[in-house]
Amino acid sequence: MRESSHESESGKRSVAVCLMVTALTLLGVASQSIGAVAILLVDGALAVLVVATLTLAGTWIVPVLRAGPLPLRWHLLIGAGTGLGVMPALLLTIGLVGELGPTSIMILATASVIAAFAAIVRLSRLAYAEQPATSERQHPWLWLLITPFLVVTLLVSVVPPGFLWIEEGAGYDVLEYHLQLPKEYLERGCIDYTPHNVYGNFPANVEMLYLLSMSLRGDPYNGAATAKILNALFAILFVLAAYVAGRETSQLVGVVTAVVAAGVGWLTYLSGVAYVENGMLLFSMIAAAGLIRAARPAEHDKASNRWYVLAGLMAGFACGCKYTALLLVAAPLTVFALLIAQATWPLRIRATAAFALAAIVGFAPWMVKNTLMTANPVFPFANSVFKSYPEGWREEEARHFKASHEPDPAESSVAARVEQVWRKIIADPKQRFGPLLFLLPAVRLFSRRRNHVDLLLLVMFLLQLLGWTLATHLYARFAVPMIIPLIILAGRAFGTCSPSPGRRILTATLVAGVAFSAFMTVRHYAQHLYQDGRKLPMEGADLFFLDGLGGGHEHLSVINHKLADDAKILMVGDARAFYFKPPVDYCVVFNRNPFVEVVAGAGTDRDILNWLRKNGYTHVFVNWAEVARLAGSRYGFPKEIQLDLFQRLAGKGLEWMETFSTGDPPQRYAELYRVSQ
Repeated sequence: MRESSHESESGKRSVAVCLMVTALTLLGVASQSIGAVAILLVDGALAVLVVATLTLAGTWIVPVLRAGPLPLRWHLLIGAGTGLGVMPALLLTIGLVGELGPTSIMILATASVIAAFAAIVRLSRLAYAEQPATSERQHPWLWLLITPFLVVTLLVSVVPPGFLWIEEGAGYDVLEYHLQLPKEYLERGCIDYTPHNVYGNFPANVEMLYLLSMSLRGDPYNGAATAKILNALFAILFVLAAYVAGRETSQLVGVVTAVVAAGVGWLTYLSGVAYVENGMLLFSMIAAAGLIRAARPAEHDKASNRWYVLAGLMAGFACGCKYTALLLVAAPLTVFALLIAQATWPLRIRATAAFALAAIVGFAPWMVKNTLMTANPVFPFANSVFKSYPEGWREEEARHFKASHEPDPAESSVAARVEQVWRKIIADPKQRFGPLLFLLPAVRLFSRRRNHVDLLLLVMFLLQLLGWTLATHLYARFAVPMIIPLIILAGRAFGTCSPSPGRRILTATLVAGVAFSAFMTVRHYAQHLYQDGRKLPMEGADLFFLDGLGGGHEHLSVINHKLADDAKILMVGDARAFYFKPPVDYCVVFNRNPFVEVVAGAGTDRDILNWLRKNGYTHVFVNWAEVARLAGSRYGFPKEIQLDLFQRLAGKGLEWMETFSTGDPPQRYAELYRVSQ
């Protein structure tokens, strides 16, 4: 009776804390922008519906595991990973066969909804396994610590793409391919090879869900608003996955693990741009949690291998989000899988083989796509092995891409690379890892209760650190998978000692560390969204870009509103085509550029004009600021594109229309020309 009463009181406290977090989050968002609340209720509702539907539909894989009764949290977490991982493969399939239209999307959506409703019925009839109740205080109030991060995550998720962050070139990659390619697929009704954009060959599990958002909204711009919130929901699910991973130790460890995860600055940062890392992190955390579950003594039977299969599938989905996950997620987790089970070596090898095979299956859709289109399953990487040269790609482009994605020569020495670890991870000015992510793991690793799981988490982190340091071009963002073992270790620090002065010190450290991270996160937000002490009303301000109201985007006011309906534009220098409403042809700096080749090989200037007319171009837009920026960078830019070229062409059939300037004093950054017919 006492135990039942205790559980009832604990449940009431948990509900009260949940309501408090919700209320404080809404107040925090509303205090910054009432419009943000409205956007979250409209665009966010669809994003939540998509995630909830796919999560529930994905729970149908749980019976296949035959792992016995599981807590509800595991049903939902496995469902989220499966649903959000399988849907991109289905969208890719219908896109490859050219059926990416409203009818196919509606069929997929309807099937998902039916599966979700059937899953609700199934879940409501199940008996769930729960860990035995303990007398340990659960501290549900710790959940309140996630509130500031949840507020900022939601706020930045409704800022239109192209504004955040300075370090990311105001979301350059988002406008160049993360959202631009789904827009192209939506307009063409199919997914095919993109000779003008090499990034179309990158794995795109997350971009497929962005495409789904655009399809459901029937418009790329409204769909992008939903997609950004969907990206933020990946971050929230990652926190819940961290809770499940920690909950394998105890309720308190689960809560602390989730709080530490929420407080990692990278999550709020990544929620402000429609990138793919949040999705990669979610799948990776589920994989790690699955392996930890598989290591439990109670799982050392036939069900254990099924957990390895599940974890491998999630690792494969992570690789389907970003190529770097092959090195920083799948490889370290394979080592983790091999060593975590305390079993005979034949059993370990068999389990690890099951993990690796499942990972290959999860990643296979993108390898198959690239093999069909380029004859290289990991194009454009490993091209020296596969010798793949599809349209728009030759040996010259392959060398250019490889050289541009290696560390700067100044960072090539071991000492310089170690310095980058210090500058971009430990001493990061934005502290997106934060001191808590190193202090609490150290507590666990130096404690007497340290076990082989802790040591393997350390090994995983060290392998990731080694991979990032020696085999990437040292972007700070590429180091983000390292937060996974650190977060789990940080939570496990609270399984080190019983309630005592030591526990109180740990709790104080947790609160102080989260407070520091909250300060850094809010400061970074304010630096971008406040100007002269006043809040910029950027939430949902798509017209800021579509109507060319922002600095550096003035050209869009003319291109989107003043050109004829039959306009077709050739973009030179720039590749951020997302906000262009008329048809536009562009070429990223790494691909073979047809216009540059025509200029280089033309006998006369009229040959260039004839080529423009033959290809149906009515206008040419040249972004001189981008040409200069690329020419001065490691990426470089073709020397054939010079101002005097367009001055010559202007007298022979290329009519100058307008010069665009920005800044104070105004400085020219682009020009628009009309092609006379």
